[in-house]
Amino acid sequence: MNKFIIFLFFLFTFPQFSFGASSSIDLRQVQIDLSNTSSLQRGAKIYVNNCLGCHTLKYQRYVKLVDHLGLDKSTIEQNLIFTTDQNGEKTKIGSLMINA
Repeated sequence: MNKFIIFLFFLFTFPQFSFGASSSIDLRQVQIDLSNTSSLQRGAKIYVNNCLGCHTLKYQRYVKLVDHLGLDKSTIEQNLIFTTDQNGEKTKIGSLMINA
């Protein structure tokens, strides 16, 4: 019975402390400009170099970067495609962006 009372005490006491942990800092609004293609190109480069190894873009194809970011196919093949397919060939531009 004592264990149950102690359990109820902690059950109803600790959630109250979490309300005191709320943030009182005013955060600035993010200004996102989807028409800034140079920023989007840098973001794609950073994503491919740092994030694509673990986090895949399940339904995104490399060829869509040509349409959305204004890059040409040779630039994407040279600078953004580092993976190979199951046969050891370099990944094609129309392939999905998946991790190795």
